[in-house]
Amino acid sequence: MKIANYIYTLIILFILVCCNKNNGATSFERITLKNEYVDLSKYLDFEFIPLETTKDNLIGIISNIKMTNDRIFIFDSYKANALFVFDKKGKYITQIGSPGMGPGEFAYLAGFDIDIINNNIIIYDFKRKFMYYDLDTYELISEKNLDISCCDFMALPQGKYAFFHTNDLNV
Repeated sequence: MKIANYIYTLIILFILVCCNKNNGATSFERITLKNEYVDLSKYLDFEFIPLETTKDNLIGIISNIKMTNDRIFIFDSYKANALFVFDKKGKYITQIGSPGMGPGEFAYLAGFDIDIINNNIIIYDFKRKFMYYDLDTYELISEKNLDISCCDFMALPQGKYAFFHTNDLNV
């Protein structure tokens, strides 16, 4: 059935392409853009925060950054396979969780979110597992195995989640 649908689609596309009248004249309108300087400080309030670097928090590639009122969370899923916590001044606090294959450990981090309502940090492991950490103590609270895999997720109110998944390996 899939092959028949594929063949019908190709035939229709072929007919549409053949019916297209092309008189050979194509006109383009040239648009000239002005390179204007925009002072973002008029619209945004930003501040440069240097992060404390130690042997315990070497960041390779930043995959995601999230902030709370008093902390900065830096997620490196490529090089360090870790979630680092800094205070608002950039002082290193801790790394959340630890890599491994045992209980309470993650194999490969895929994403994280902060659930302020339940005071949790939620880490998603590619082994289809959520790991819940206390937002204040950074201690593991619980783990939950999932029936689906995803590339990323977002915690929603009332204990629900939005999942993102793609089949495109280039994303």
